[in-house]
Amino acid sequence: MNPSTMPLTIDPTAPAFALSGALPGLGHGVMLASVACAIALCWFLWSPGTRAKLPPRRPSRALPLPRASASRGKALPPRAIPQLLVVVIVLAGAGLSCACDGVAVSVPAAEHSKAPGLIWTRVVSGPSALPEACRQQRAESFPQIVQHPLEPQRLSVVYFQDGNLSAVGAASTDGGHSWWRAPISDASACAGGPDRRDRLFNPLIAASADGWVYFGASHGRVSAHASVDAAGAWNRGVEPGTLPPEDSAENLNLLEDPQQPGRVQALWTQFDYPAPEPFPLFTSSALRTSASSDHGRTFGPDRQAARAPLGNLIINGRLARASDGAMLACYDSVPALMLINSFTLRRTAFSVFCTRSNDGERWTTPVPAGPSVFLPLPDPEGVETAGAESGGIAFSAKFDLATGPDGMAALVHADLQDGVGQLKLALSGDGGRSWGPSAVVIERDAPLFMPAVAIDAQGGIGLFWYDWTRDRAGDEPLSTDAWFAWSADLGASWTVRHLAGPFDLRAAYDATLGYDGGALGAYQDLVAMSEGFGAVFTVGPPLATDGGTDVLFARLLAE
Repeated sequence: MNPSTMPLTIDPTAPAFALSGALPGLGHGVMLASVACAIALCWFLWSPGTRAKLPPRRPSRALPLPRASASRGKALPPRAIPQLLVVVIVLAGAGLSCACDGVAVSVPAAEHSKAPGLIWTRVVSGPSALPEACRQQRAESFPQIVQHPLEPQRLSVVYFQDGNLSAVGAASTDGGHSWWRAPISDASACAGGPDRRDRLFNPLIAASADGWVYFGASHGRVSAHASVDAAGAWNRGVEPGTLPPEDSAENLNLLEDPQQPGRVQALWTQFDYPAPEPFPLFTSSALRTSASSDHGRTFGPDRQAARAPLGNLIINGRLARASDGAMLACYDSVPALMLINSFTLRRTAFSVFCTRSNDGERWTTPVPAGPSVFLPLPDPEGVETAGAESGGIAFSAKFDLATGPDGMAALVHADLQDGVGQLKLALSGDGGRSWGPSAVVIERDAPLFMPAVAIDAQGGIGLFWYDWTRDRAGDEPLSTDAWFAWSADLGASWTVRHLAGPFDLRAAYDATLGYDGGALGAYQDLVAMSEGFGAVFTVGPPLATDGGTDVLFARLLAE
């Protein structure tokens, strides 16, 4: 089935309504009639005998918010309702009067009347100053993007080179039209960093209002890298916290403080290893946090933000800034024994929890935020692909987190039920203090994977994902497409846009490369921009023209 024709593809675009003066002289009559109608309607509503007979209000199809945050204000008192209706209808009558007297009036549609559409794509990856040994295969993946807070046309990206051998920073100062690149040399042994940084995992990026950009690298330990230009020189990586030699860490998030220039909060996951590889049973794991006041050059003492119960693991930690200024950290919690399922490439269900902090030192008791799923995807036709880890040609290994205005926060993850691919979304209306249920918002007749979420300044929700809905069984390529969806009504309806593809995911693999999550990486990224969104994602041949994979940027603007 062509996903662009599925029933959920609803375009909420509503044109502006205009009424111009073809009927002069009738305006005052319309106004008087409106007032009369208002009085009659108010009498009807105010009458106890009739008010009780009104039909019940139809429930909204929007995703439910948690009960505590479904309403932010007090209800109108009963006597205020008729008065409010009088004002509204009289004003409407006055508007009609002006229009009918020959003055053109435009009643605009809602702020979210126009869905973002694809304007153009650009290649982000390409030649850089990396040593040739680090980029022999010309394969890039795992991109992450950030928009600089006070510079809407300035974008910074990090991505991995040749599997997870090294890292590259990329920068644009014209909204993504053109890009410059530079290696993050100290992040990997291949590019000149310490020998223990032989492979990289889980890149994360942040930017501050004073122009700095930050890269969190994972390599068995974690290191923070900073620069004033993602395509320029990067500082030597700093490892926050104290990590015993036998333990490990991952998922270093870095978050700027908009009120204190130079202050950066670090959050990562730390593991205790009482047993050797390949299947360690961790006694415990925890979210650790530390702060820097000098743009990441040094970090203070680390503290615990959350700890998993004995026998459980915390993984996939993410950090974001809520609209009230608090830090919101969300993570997966899973019994250690269950994690073995992911090592053997089986669908594994996790539970998401979230905690908040105003200062980085005291964190709230974690609250449940719904499920997430580790979803390995073997080749749908059983083709054994060179370089694909144990038969898994793609993975959805992580949820994605986004925050927005008025306390909005969103979590998205992919799932697969009886061959039907699903994207599931959970929403919060109080900055992550509580969460509504996780609900299916996108369904396809093929797997969906690597979703990303972003929320624009008006509360519109954007989603990114890949799928195989346009692949033809029995042909040579594994046709893969990138998609975007947008909702202005908390997920009640969605407009779907095709971003790129098809490209051949089978042809993207190279047996000589090591991968974290496959040829595409383990996740892609989406960022809210002025009047739309920007997506960075990995593509294979024939869209990739310089090696097995390229990183693209797609700009979506309101039409």
